[in-house]
Amino acid sequence: GHAIQFHRREKIFELRKLNLPKAMMLSQAGVAIMLAFPIIGIVMRSPLAIGVVIGLSLLLQLAGAFSYLIILPEEWDASFNKALPILIEGNYIESEQIPAIRNILRAAALTYFAAALANVLNIGRWLMILRR
Repeated sequence: GHAIQFHRREKIFELRKLNLPKAMMLSQAGVAIMLAFPIIGIVMRSPLAIGVVIGLSLLLQLAGAFSYLIILPEEWDASFNKALPILIEGNYIESEQIPAIRNILRAAALTYFAAALANVLNIGRWLMILRR
């Protein structure tokens, strides 16, 4: 499905090229800032500055989660509008295999939802840690 999107230069594929690296970078930057939080807190000794650092970290992680969600329609299109019809119409699979293949394609597409959810849960974990 992705090869077809790439070959046709579909706009939805451009979303993936643009957002997947961004999602990974934003999420990692947010976590890195949060991990550096104790050092930043000692150096800055300012509650306002510490609040800004925490806010920036959480914002970056949320932006990463949002970027993963933006990719989900592209994954869905590649799996169900491109790959699955080729598999069915080309007789590459038996009709009784279709439900299992749908499940596999759905699971593959939902990995991006899982990544976004992991980011949100990580934010929740950090908020619980910071409330102590």
